[in-house]
Amino acid sequence: RVEWCALSPLPWFWLGALALNTVWVFLLPNSGGRGVALLGVLVALVVLARVRTRPESTPRPPPSLALVFALPACSFGVVPGLAFWALDGRGWLILAWLAAISCIEVRAWTLDCVADEDRPPSRRLPAIVGLFAIWTSVFWLSVVEDAGVKRVMMVDRASIKQVCQSDPLTTMISIWESAPASAHLFLGWRSRDSFNAGLPYANHAHPYLLTMYGWIAAVRMATGVPLFVATNSTPFFYMLVLLGAVTLLLARIGILGRARGPLGFLLLFLAIGTIVTAWRFWGDLYRYNNDNPYPLLSALLVATYASLLAEPQPRVAVWCSVAFVAMSPIHTPMLILAVICLFGKPGETWQQTLERNRLVIRVCLWALVAGLVAWLLPRTLIALKGYQPTASTMLFRSGLDGDTTYFSNIAQAFWAPCRDCCYHRPAAALFLPAILPLAVFGPSVWRDGRSPLEIGKLLLFLCTPYAISVIAFPQSVSIHPYLYDHLLLVPFVVVGAVAMLDGLLRARLTGAAILSLLLFMAAVIMSNLIALAQRLAAIH
Repeated sequence: RVEWCALSPLPWFWLGALALNTVWVFLLPNSGGRGVALLGVLVALVVLARVRTRPESTPRPPPSLALVFALPACSFGVVPGLAFWALDGRGWLILAWLAAISCIEVRAWTLDCVADEDRPPSRRLPAIVGLFAIWTSVFWLSVVEDAGVKRVMMVDRASIKQVCQSDPLTTMISIWESAPASAHLFLGWRSRDSFNAGLPYANHAHPYLLTMYGWIAAVRMATGVPLFVATNSTPFFYMLVLLGAVTLLLARIGILGRARGPLGFLLLFLAIGTIVTAWRFWGDLYRYNNDNPYPLLSALLVATYASLLAEPQPRVAVWCSVAFVAMSPIHTPMLILAVICLFGKPGETWQQTLERNRLVIRVCLWALVAGLVAWLLPRTLIALKGYQPTASTMLFRSGLDGDTTYFSNIAQAFWAPCRDCCYHRPAAALFLPAILPLAVFGPSVWRDGRSPLEIGKLLLFLCTPYAISVIAFPQSVSIHPYLYDHLLLVPFVVVGAVAMLDGLLRARLTGAAILSLLLFMAAVIMSNLIALAQRLAAIH
């Protein structure tokens, strides 16, 4: 639920924002700037449609504040560059939105609609905080785009001759669009030769493939870019889902209700920055194959956990769990195990146990059905068509085949994966700087008895799929760290960002503490950006 109280007394400001953003939709010279302006138009329309009248005593920011949206006019002269970030019309408009929202929040800071420290944390999402989170996310996405992501997106992977770099999504969609559905059956096809030979890749479920196709089709329709560029945009889809899941988690814990005022906005800005700039997220998805569902799975797992917290949201929990297993049916038992162990409640009798675990049972049953259907569908179609599926066997993935070429034990598969495979990943590349916010801020939250954030429970729930994967399929994990690592990296980054917000919003930071925080988080984000730029620069 969204609280609109801080926004309701501003109709003239929002009308001005709507008018100026509409102007920039037509005047800004590049598609990125026009896209940001269109987002601004949509935001203004939603606010104007939802706000309610407030008492006259409510402070009103002057309508002249809307003039901040005239800043993109500066880009018609000189376009300065802040390191690699271009301060063009897109950049000016993003900064204008952040400045305007911050000004609104400062004026609303003394109102009774701003959460008090001593009040119980609200599970509602203050609209002003939601808007700040949206535009902060847009800012950081523009930063990683300019750091090299945009350049790599415009390069056809088929033209890049690097080991283990492929574009299976483009290949698959090309086959789907050139062959009848009765032949391709909406299955995963790794190459034109495999399609001609009737050798589909059965490990990708239809819900995942159709979701990717829907996103790619929408990007092509909206922008007119070639197919390979649209498929290269899929990491943005993953990141948007992850940011939405984290927002749900923060709202459910009550953190967003306390993220008010200058300090709250500063912490939210830094937390989102650590998530969006995580260098392995972008680097691995662009350096290797783009049909990697694991970042998306981690995002859906965050949303599932959030919906199961106290005062749960049954429908959201069921839909998130169903989406999780439908995208990757093999993770069905992993989800069920985590849900039962961490959210199940014992009872004195079996009737009482069933009654206290109605939601857990419902989530697990729906997940089991959805996972089974998603797993059986491609295999049934393959069998009916007489095709032969291609995929490594469970014996090979588990390492029980006795082969020592790729790994020797479970610990080595996790700590130092296969050195002669696609990606020799040292342990530092797994932990640094992803784990730093969690290592610094996690202990304080752990010791804080007032915090509703059960940091150990959250981390264990999110890491369960990786832990089971490295136990059950260590050889596969060792060969493909650029795939499986995201089941661990996303939990580290998300829990670290949440711990920072929860811990520091409860603390009364002084000037020295704020300076230390800024220096530390700037170092983390800068380390991410440097590693990202270096990884993307190595893609020829």
